[in-house]
Amino acid sequence: MKKLLLLGALISSVAMAEGNVAEARIGANFGSTTFHYGYYIDDLSNKVKSGFELAGEYRTDLGSGFQVGGGIAYRYNKLPKFEGYESKGLHSFPIYATARYNFNTGSDLVTYVKANLGYSFNSGSIKNTWDDRDSFGGRRWGKDEIKFGSGFYYGVGTGIQYKNFVVDLSWSNTLVKTKWEYDSNYSSGTNINYSGSKNLNHDVVTLSVGYSFGF
Repeated sequence: MKKLLLLGALISSVAMAEGNVAEARIGANFGSTTFHYGYYIDDLSNKVKSGFELAGEYRTDLGSGFQVGGGIAYRYNKLPKFEGYESKGLHSFPIYATARYNFNTGSDLVTYVKANLGYSFNSGSIKNTWDDRDSFGGRRWGKDEIKFGSGFYYGVGTGIQYKNFVVDLSWSNTLVKTKWEYDSNYSSGTNINYSGSKNLNHDVVTLSVGYSFGF
């Protein structure tokens, strides 16, 4: 019975707490910078296509318009299609700390600026494999592949909130650590293999809408 009373008191205290904010957003990202895949697939240089983003944040009010907290997002961008290549797209899961300042307009309409800093767990690849005959009639097989890895994430943004509804515009940079490999084998016994890594910056502008509620 005591445990039930303690649990009830805890739930009541959380429900009555003020200055806590939860927010969910959905949007589209666009304007991504040119994304180079690597040295041995350099003919695939092109823009990452527009994608979508889902985000959730929890913030606490520090007073005087300042809020701090954390967030998590999921972002997906398609990659250009090239003949013979299979692409799984670029998946990003940023986890970040956020700071926001609300400009008090004395009404239900609030404008704000914000900054995010965190780490993005990225995945995806672009790959071409072959198993055919070379120019001398022998067998040739191998692959040409780039894999996308994780890296730091940061961004800034601004937005408008009317009551519980939010329109958010942000810019973010994600470090994508890539590993590439070219491996070609011939029945004659000749093998050609190149590999390496490169850090790439993936920049996007995201326009999203959301809903925010306090508790």
